[in-house]
Amino acid sequence: MKSPSLAMSLERTIEVATFEFEYFTTDRLPDGLSSTTKGYCDLKGPVVAAELTVDIRIPGSETKVQSFTYTSGDLLYQAASEDLTEWVELETHGVGSTALSTLYWLYGVQNAMQGADADKVEVLVSFPLLFDSAPSAVVESLREGILETRPDLIGVTASGQVVVADDGLIRRIDLELPAFEGPDPSLNQPAMMVTLSLTPTKRRAITFPDVEERMTAQKFKNLMLYGDDTVD
Repeated sequence: MKSPSLAMSLERTIEVATFEFEYFTTDRLPDGLSSTTKGYCDLKGPVVAAELTVDIRIPGSETKVQSFTYTSGDLLYQAASEDLTEWVELETHGVGSTALSTLYWLYGVQNAMQGADADKVEVLVSFPLLFDSAPSAVVESLREGILETRPDLIGVTASGQVVVADDGLIRRIDLELPAFEGPDPSLNQPAMMVTLSLTPTKRRAITFPDVEERMTAQKFKNLMLYGDDTVD
């Protein structure tokens, strides 16, 4: 990372650890997807309690899908019923599988320049540099999280802006993730804007739900998409 002050802010933010957060993603297409994740995190766990709302835009209609999750280390508790009485426990990749991974992506900052305002830093994030620079405790989590959701990011860069408050804590990250077009059109990805906002808060006690079943994330995905957890 070529900005010592931004590097210090990243370390300080991770050390403070407990935040209320909001994570927003959008492809900005008339017919496409956007999502908002709101919740609480303790990066020392990591522990994340989150509510996710996905907006699905198709010609002539818009659908909202809501879900609730808890993360504890490399386990994800996913609500499996609308009344939140049934939950499943999924195996995940820790912080790299959460919205907070965007904060850790800043270990891959290749260039950083002072923005137009004193609290803003313009950044270029290199994902190859991220995997060389992130602490050993989280690098595999970050790699696996990206491979699971956006494998096309592994070798690219993303530009954006970071807002750092007077106390040295990172309060907001805006990144433009590039589009991807490959030989298989079904794997193509539009350009995405992602925004992570952080507000410091006190540490909270989190009670995790009782689970009805334990399964892998892929098995749960197959069950939700196809109604069959044996689909490859």
